Amino acid sequence: MTADVERALVDLVAQTFAIPRAEVDLDRPIEDAPDSLAMSILVVGIENHFDIAFADRDIGRIRVFRDLVGMIEGKLGRGAR
Repeated sequence: MTADVERALVDLVAQTFAIPRAEVDLDRPIEDAPDSLAMSILVVGIENHFDIAFADRDIGRIRVFRDLVGMIEGKLGRGAR
């Protein structure tokens, strides 16, 4: 369910980037992320949380954080966007 994945992603983004949940904007471009190490940590956190794995080419297709929702759902077999 998209809402569940979005909530979990917001939590992971907030935790990884040490920002309040209310400040997480899933429509924010990935290139606006504070640093690439934190992005790597976020991806590992997502993989661990959802018990999935991303290929490098998957990560390269991300333009905004919301793109991760469809990718996660696709990996979970819930349908991709």
